[in-house]
Amino acid sequence: MGARGRPVTTGGAWPGLASWCLLALAGSFCLGFCGGCSQTGELAYAKLSRPYQQISLQRSNTLEVLALADSDAYQFDPNGVGKQLLSQSDTIVAMSGQSADERKTWVNLVAFDRQRMTARRKYFFCSDENAVVTPLDVVALLGGGRKGLMFDAQLVLDGSIRSTPYATEEARQVAIVRWLAEQFQEDVYRLTDPEESSIVADELAGLSGLMMKQVFAGVLQTLEKSPGLARGLGNVKGVAFPHISMDEGRIQMVATSHAVGVRIRVNLPLDL
Repeated sequence: MGARGRPVTTGGAWPGLASWCLLALAGSFCLGFCGGCSQTGELAYAKLSRPYQQISLQRSNTLEVLALADSDAYQFDPNGVGKQLLSQSDTIVAMSGQSADERKTWVNLVAFDRQRMTARRKYFFCSDENAVVTPLDVVALLGGGRKGLMFDAQLVLDGSIRSTPYATEEARQVAIVRWLAEQFQEDVYRLTDPEESSIVADELAGLSGLMMKQVFAGVLQTLEKSPGLARGLGNVKGVAFPHISMDEGRIQMVATSHAVGVRIRVNLPLDL
């Protein structure tokens, strides 16, 4: 659907969003995906998240994003992939896939500004039932791998968040997490609802929405019970939260006055 080889903007500061802390967090996302032996092979996390990494907020347009699906860096061996989808509505594009054994599912999703049609929000989701952190991860290897989940996102903050006076910075942080959770669900709905979608609905994106609803329920339960924990969202270790079926997760988030970047790992190291 996109022209192969079309240039995609990947460098430079976001217009109006220049912030060393948010860019540093974005950089750590990339480094996390490029490291770790669990990410070697045809379905390495670094390859699965390639579209997410290549998209720049407020710069990449729809044609550039669609071209990523045709890029050589995002092509897979058909013997290893059972399902690969490219779906779009009027303002959402998703590139998703599932391994042939159905044990790994991934989604790259981007939402565009309706007026400028440039990227306003981008997400990467991956559920892996055979996650192995390192070659020496003996417990995971003997048990056939662990079930893990990762979620990364970068969003331009909504005007309502920017203009609302919060009593404390912790209250603002919790409000941003709640808004982010709601925004992701809305973006998934716009793509997967048959009445909203202009092209066949993406069931893998729908699955990511269901799984992330559980994740954010644990995150918000933790932060609403103990708002002071929000002070740790920007730390290296992030904030721990319970997951209904996969033990413990951790969330790390950095928010500026204009944008937010978040990383979530469940049953996986936060730096993966």
